[in-house]
Amino acid sequence: MAQTSTRAKTKRAATKSKARAATRSKPEIKAPRGKKAPSPTEDVRERVVSSALKLFATSGFEGTTITQVARDAGIVSPLVYYYFADKDELWRAAADYALRDWSVNMATIQKELSDADPVTVLKVQLRRFIYFSARHRDFSHLVINEAGSGSERMKWLIERHLRPLHEGASKALNEAVKQGLVKKINPAFLNQFVIGGAGHVLNSVQVLGSIYGINPLDDKIVDEFADFLIDLIFNGALIHK
Repeated sequence: MAQTSTRAKTKRAATKSKARAATRSKPEIKAPRGKKAPSPTEDVRERVVSSALKLFATSGFEGTTITQVARDAGIVSPLVYYYFADKDELWRAAADYALRDWSVNMATIQKELSDADPVTVLKVQLRRFIYFSARHRDFSHLVINEAGSGSERMKWLIERHLRPLHEGASKALNEAVKQGLVKKINPAFLNQFVIGGAGHVLNSVQVLGSIYGINPLDDKIVDEFADFLIDLIFNGALIHK
């Protein structure tokens, strides 16, 4: 009896030890059937975030599941939770991922054009935003899907990303007005005109292709669209002396 009790205690201790080790170790990376398992050196987190951005942009927060994200990324669902506590945290990481290129763009503009006049800064900002929007359409879809929700996610998105985006453009516009280079314009209208216009045109691939025979995502068309917006805005807003 004593030997049996000792063996049972030893077995229970070993089981507990394995359980503790399992909670501390990184889950094994496995892929669903038909998909190649990622190697340990691959940036699995980035793949998860990229898949999440695509799915959140397409189906919204409520319409996207962790299982769908994992399947799209080619991993098992538990591995998603290794990187993110829940779906909300994953959504925020996806938003950060979508805006990382724009953050780099803004930093570059500030550095390159530190001595430029505000009208030049505005034109460069507009052109680069058009290019950004053409290459990151998922972000505009993400915003549209969340915009009417009144959620804490949307409040976070405004403070973390949308407010800095608007304030960057508004700063140059207000300086141009102050210097008498452009008419007094409400930044809210101009910023939304550019953001909304860019998003609508660049996301109308089927409509513009069917009616006008153009692909708004083609580099040449994106450049032409940027030229059009700059000409439309500044030839109408500049004060000609």
